[in-house]
Amino acid sequence: MAEAYKKLKSFEKKNVYLDRLIQANQDAFEEAMTMSNVAKELFFKVAERDGWLADRDFENAKTTARKMLLLGRPIEEVIEVTELPRETVISLV
Repeated sequence: MAEAYKKLKSFEKKNVYLDRLIQANQDAFEEAMTMSNVAKELFFKVAERDGWLADRDFENAKTTARKMLLLGRPIEEVIEVTELPRETVISLV
């Protein structure tokens, strides 16, 4: 299960995989998350270690950059605010 997840490259594919996994075991997952601080801590530890949060932060930063660009904000300002690489911001134009 973990190996299959690690082979997935994009955030979207990882998200779909986890969604299916959680849906298949939703009751057990919900119970574990509501009853145990250890489960929550473990979940966030794995999320941080495997870059789930970084992937999400990157996607959120890209969304913010798109909005700023649509509002006519200068590219330099978008780069400064979102901390995205110049190439990423330019690719959004």
